[in-house]
Amino acid sequence: MTERDVARWAPLCLGRLRRYRPDVACFHGRTAWEHFRRGVLGDVPGVFALGAQSHEPRPLGPTRCFVIPNPSGANAHYSLRDLTGWYDRLADFLREIGTLERDISGPKFRAD
Repeated sequence: MTERDVARWAPLCLGRLRRYRPDVACFHGRTAWEHFRRGVLGDVPGVFALGAQSHEPRPLGPTRCFVIPNPSGANAHYSLRDLTGWYDRLADFLREIGTLERDISGPKFRAD
């Protein structure tokens, strides 16, 4: 992703987030999240951790942000097991904040 890509597409993403107001916006990868934060929110990225991001201040209103590892094949840092674990954490987060009101039946996916 280049700075030109961010300048072109991040404002479109921001507009859609503000228009549709989803409960959660999931970003694939630290790079995408930090470009979005810096490029359209005007925020200076600080300490970073995957998962739920700070909800204060509220530049996106009710929308919470969650960052998972980028599943791109070019990202060899995470195994399939790691990636599916992050999707499980996202599902847990959605349940925690009340977005998933019903429990998804059956066992969680396992990449053995």
